[in-house]
Amino acid sequence: MDDAKKSVHRVIPLRPEHYRVDKVEGDGENWTANVSAKLCATSDIESFIRGYMDITCETLKTRVKKPDGSARSKYVANEFYRCHHDTRYERMRDIIAIKTTNPLKRVKNTYCPMSMTFKITKEEFADEYPCQITIEHTHDHPTKSLEVFTYKTLTEEVIGKVDTLFESGCTPSSAYREYLCVLRKICRDELEFHLKKADRSITPRRRDFNYLYKKYCLARFGEKDSAEMFEMLASKIEEFTQKEPDT
Repeated sequence: MDDAKKSVHRVIPLRPEHYRVDKVEGDGENWTANVSAKLCATSDIESFIRGYMDITCETLKTRVKKPDGSARSKYVANEFYRCHHDTRYERMRDIIAIKTTNPLKRVKNTYCPMSMTFKITKEEFADEYPCQITIEHTHDHPTKSLEVFTYKTLTEEVIGKVDTLFESGCTPSSAYREYLCVLRKICRDELEFHLKKADRSITPRRRDFNYLYKKYCLARFGEKDSAEMFEMLASKIEEFTQKEPDT
């Protein structure tokens, strides 16, 4: 029980005076906890989730989000998060059967039971800690490995950096090489470099660069061989000739 309580305090991204642990069951690896916290709005929940993921290297996704309760409900927000490895059941991709025949097969959707629930009480019903958090920390897969990092989601910040490389004239392959060069310079050693390289939320994969390049071209030039593409091309040529009349 003591190990479980220490694990709870380790993953809560709040100061000790901003939350209290009401109940803990389990051990240091798999545990369930009820926590009361001073979270008053959905923005506080989003900040909590970001801090939790930074501490644990886990990735959570929203499953249910109810920002406004009904008139009879005592909650103003009710949000439910699941582990990124919990995906919809696919009949043609039975994970148990795949793992039985090929234990080394790379698969993401392990139907991970880990979940986190937030309920923010209305002001007239709230006490010092208006938010009740239920955490079921029961992952059925490793949470800290290079393979797990590759399943993370691309962030808008990273997509913006890649688009900047495309705007400078890079192709997908040259953008990938340039991105890795910059990443290596900001890392202290090889270990940090490989950790960040494996993390998809920091470093897109090669095929991600190809996909982002297609989206980049579609957004700026329209579909291939379409009227929109030629109209965009004409406007780009006109803009270029105005900026570079001697060319």
